[in-house]
Amino acid sequence: MTQKTADNSQDKAASRWVGDAVSDDRLWFAAHPDRASRIRRPDFAELATIERTFAPPLPFVGWWMVVHRNSDGSRSRRPFFGPHSLTCTEDLARSVWCMALDTPHDQPVGIVLPPEGRA
Repeated sequence: MTQKTADNSQDKAASRWVGDAVSDDRLWFAAHPDRASRIRRPDFAELATIERTFAPPLPFVGWWMVVHRNSDGSRSRRPFFGPHSLTCTEDLARSVWCMALDTPHDQPVGIVLPPEGRA
């Protein structure tokens, strides 16, 4: 007989959350066929993984996910930290994705944007 542990149930809950994020990304790209990238907040399981992998960001920034639709229709995701408030445009998502490609996976991707109205 197998005994359930708290960790096992947490892993199952995390898997369910990741499945929700994957489904949400799939549905979002289906509704936005002209977009190749998007930015969204990480879900519960993604955030737990991010927090186990990287040191917490500074208080004035938060974690985000950039999701990129590959040419074969699959999607790739990468966490990054940035301001708590972002206007999530295709240009910004594409720029963050390009930075993520140039950043080793054991290092966090970070963005800094000027305050609105300043260039």
